[in-house]
Amino acid sequence: TGPATPSYTSDVYPILERARTTEWVVQVFGAHAWPDPVYDDATRTAIFNRLANPAGGGGNMPRLNSATLTPTQYQVMLNWKNDTFTRDWVAPPPPPPGITPAGLDQSALINCVGAAFFPGIEAGGIAGTPIIDHANYVGASDPLRLNQAVVSAGDMSRYMALPWQADFKACASNWWPVPRPNSVIPEGTSSYQAWDRGVGTMLDMVSKWHSLGFVVKQGSQYVEVDRCDATYITLLTPHLDFQDVPEGPMGMSRKTALAIEFEVSSTGAAVTLEVQPGDGPTHPRVTLSAPSVTVGPTTGSAIATARLWVLYETGPVGEVVTTQATVRHVASSSAWTVTISANTVARRVTATALVLDRSGSMSEDRGDGQTKHDSLVEAASIMVDLALDGDGIGVVRFNEDAQVLQGVTALGPASDPFDPARLGTKNIVSGTGLAPSGSTSIGDGIFEGRGILDSAGGSYAGKAMVVLTDGVENQPRWIADVAPQINALTYAVGLGTPQNTSAAALQTISGNHGGYLLLTGAISGDNRFILQKYFLQILAGISNAEIVLDPQGNLIPGREQRIPFQLTEADAGVDVIVLTPNAEIVDFRLETPNGLVIEPWRALAEPSMVFSLAPLRSFYRVVLPTELIPARFDQAGTWHALLTIGKPRVNRPDVPQATFGRHRIDVPVEHHRTAVEAVALAAEQRTVPYSLVVHAYSNLSLRAAAHQSGFEPGATVALEATLAESGIPARAGAHVWTELARPNGVRETVVLRETVPGHFVGNFATGAAGIYRCRVRATGTSSAGYAFQREQTVTAAVWQGGDRDADPQCTGGGPVVRWLEEHDRKLCQLLRCILGEGGALSHDCAKRLHAAGVDLERLRHCLEACCKPVKPGRDG
Repeated sequence: TGPATPSYTSDVYPILERARTTEWVVQVFGAHAWPDPVYDDATRTAIFNRLANPAGGGGNMPRLNSATLTPTQYQVMLNWKNDTFTRDWVAPPPPPPGITPAGLDQSALINCVGAAFFPGIEAGGIAGTPIIDHANYVGASDPLRLNQAVVSAGDMSRYMALPWQADFKACASNWWPVPRPNSVIPEGTSSYQAWDRGVGTMLDMVSKWHSLGFVVKQGSQYVEVDRCDATYITLLTPHLDFQDVPEGPMGMSRKTALAIEFEVSSTGAAVTLEVQPGDGPTHPRVTLSAPSVTVGPTTGSAIATARLWVLYETGPVGEVVTTQATVRHVASSSAWTVTISANTVARRVTATALVLDRSGSMSEDRGDGQTKHDSLVEAASIMVDLALDGDGIGVVRFNEDAQVLQGVTALGPASDPFDPARLGTKNIVSGTGLAPSGSTSIGDGIFEGRGILDSAGGSYAGKAMVVLTDGVENQPRWIADVAPQINALTYAVGLGTPQNTSAAALQTISGNHGGYLLLTGAISGDNRFILQKYFLQILAGISNAEIVLDPQGNLIPGREQRIPFQLTEADAGVDVIVLTPNAEIVDFRLETPNGLVIEPWRALAEPSMVFSLAPLRSFYRVVLPTELIPARFDQAGTWHALLTIGKPRVNRPDVPQATFGRHRIDVPVEHHRTAVEAVALAAEQRTVPYSLVVHAYSNLSLRAAAHQSGFEPGATVALEATLAESGIPARAGAHVWTELARPNGVRETVVLRETVPGHFVGNFATGAAGIYRCRVRATGTSSAGYAFQREQTVTAAVWQGGDRDADPQCTGGGPVVRWLEEHDRKLCQLLRCILGEGGALSHDCAKRLHAAGVDLERLRHCLEACCKPVKPGRDG
């Protein structure tokens, strides 16, 4: 029992203070703010009425599961409430002047809850038989000593959690304050944090128990101190080596990125690593994408990776750069010095094999009156025109057999209209060697294409193959036979419908070798430029260029078309291409962000520019930044393509011929028209169709792909796209979407969502059979804050029987085709047995046939021509 007249200072104050100080371990700041002494009747009554009665009933305080004040404490508070107490308050009682046995007991017990929780964090007990049951103790003579005759070894801890720290993790909320803090205010701060921050699991509470803080009084506050969050930071990349970074086309600068990487473990707080001013790097072409990076805090045993991206911009070929950067963790005064080396080499050239179908079906109408063969010649010729200087192109044709028309041949300058390599390649493409005839062995073409790439020599750092076909393979070698031997970046173009172009097999070989399949479908007025644009998109992939814009329209006499497009500081060069059947009557100019106009004659005079005019196309190639006026540079911002019907301005106004330095333009005689003639020609045609294609040689890239769940109608198409600048995920805020054209003409928008920085995904379900053309587009801002636009077209296709056609057991050399081959072989054997020399026909029967007008020798010749042995299906 307690005193009949309790002391406010000695008996009441400790209970009230315990309630008040819970604000430092539970986020209830200011909830219990009674100033001492609490003497007034209203406050005493209000507080007492909130207390739970140990005998049952009463209020709900303290909120400690089922625990209450002890009967003695409750009686003290009742006497206080009834004004039966000593008003002796002066100040909080001082600590005892000396150490006593009772004082030691009190100091150990004062922070205990004492309730019989199961399991417990103090000393557990079973409800109804708590460990503080007086029957377990010696008695009044020694009330704090356990009776060894009643309590056995281990009884004190038998009902605790094992390990006991697990209950510290589990029993948070209002179960255990004060001994188990929930929210604390760390020393030197003013806001609450979780006491067990960084402790994710019960096992974490065991392994990190030693790192948790203590709550102690500092002045008028209780704050968390001595938290031992060990922060571990490990440098993974003490040296960065930008080895042999190639320059871009025409000496364009290119940027590449490598990361200074750290492994970080820090459960207590986030970690910021930074390169401070003056800590490098010092070379002007070695820069930081950002001066600092922050990761964490980490959870449990997790490790975060911190990356500080370093950029190297190419310089003169042969340049070698060495520099260093010091990375600091200011909080721990730690620092690491990273050495950086870099060098620039010449642009790496690429060898490309054009593997082109010349089977008989290529003579068919593509859908708008033009033959498939003619459209192939146009598209391939334009690709040759725009291929980069020094890149190599070889040509293979195939029908039921394949032949090499040209081995890989290095191209000369695009500015030279008389470059024999380009002219020779275009003459082969447009010559009789691709005249349509025969059947289709796509595998044979791929086999020969691989052969010319393998023999191209070591000067080509990259190798690519472009396969165009309009038919289903019906002769060996099959695609499946040669697919394992492909070792080059592979693109495929299907000229026609998916069910008629071996689409499934082509998608497999291209998708598995870094490229993709593009399908045209029937070509008509609305998509007349589609094959040319497909070849240009593939060329962009081979040349590491990015598609900025790809609109099309019609020019009207007397009206100028101003087509805007965005370039950024990440773009080191640009190709601006106009596709049109009437290039000789299209006046094509460029306007820079500063409002300056580039005309053909000016581009011909500048060593950092190219202008080229030929049937069906004209284009500019410009190295950026460009300096048209001294000290006035044009690069990032809004450019415009200016298109009007009129004579291309190939002649400088004050110079009679279009010859400037080493550059010269060669326009065929039929293209020399006056402006009046041009307008007159256009008037006859009413409008001039065009397609504008803008390619940037850029550090800011978009890569898109389509993945099909199957080839039957109803299959799902998953779209994915990645945006990066110099290999670093594009900055936040970019938008990626797909303009989807369905086979039935319906157009819709599919928004791609960003799942991780720089990676976007979306999907749609197919319906009708046919081609689904997906124009994947992206907008955003570069690292310097300039707006950019990118796009890439991918296709998907479904058709009845598509999954069967995609099954390698049902296509190419599968059992169906092989059964037909065996059927034909047996039929030929039967006919030879009947008609062949020494066969079933008697001499007399042969005479009768001859008399009836049957030329038996010619019949036998025809039989052998039709039944000649088929080629082996595999290399060997």
